[in-house]
Amino acid sequence: MLTAPVDCPVCGKSHSSLGTRLGGALPAIACPKLTPTGTVRAFPLDNLAVIGAGEGVDVPRPRELSIAEKQNELVRMQQEIDKAEATKRIAEAAKEIEKKHAALAGKQSP
Repeated sequence: MLTAPVDCPVCGKSHSSLGTRLGGALPAIACPKLTPTGTVRAFPLDNLAVIGAGEGVDVPRPRELSIAEKQNELVRMQQEIDKAEATKRIAEAAKEIEKKHAALAGKQSP
């Protein structure tokens, strides 16, 4: 299996392997110069297959989040809001305590 970038016979640039083999033999790379997306060209002398890059080949298709994923996202956002609010409350409380402590320390020292 190819792991290092490979020079593309279509565009001449270096591309990473898709981590798959076509027909069980040829390792594959994705190249945006090969159109339309998903088109396959085999280069048996280079022991390589080039696939037209794009959505569904080397870029995942967009998908709708499930209800559980949406719920998890909302919970995560609420936790971030709660953390930010708590940090703000703690800072305000610390200022108030320091102010009271300074006033108390000022009264006690002669």
